[in-house]
Amino acid sequence: LMLLFQFRVCTLGNNLILENGETMRIFIVAGEPSGDVLGWRLMNCLRLLAPSRNFEFVGVGGFHMQNDKTFHSIFPMEEISVMGLLEV
Repeated sequence: LMLLFQFRVCTLGNNLILENGETMRIFIVAGEPSGDVLGWRLMNCLRLLAPSRNFEFVGVGGFHMQNDKTFHSIFPMEEISVMGLLEV
């Protein structure tokens, strides 16, 4: 599971917070089914932890992540998910 966060922040004391109305864009790549489940759970947890924030999830995911309405898939995980002993 690979993550890339892109957002602007402002400071309030020693804490970093998102600017009001700012969307947090999170890029997630899951290359196999367990990564898909972890990515989907991460997306749900972030929304629960910060319900007033806007999240945009982009990347590569499988069944769970693609069925989340806030996830924009670049292409299906199955295109990069290969298992075997020989190069395909």
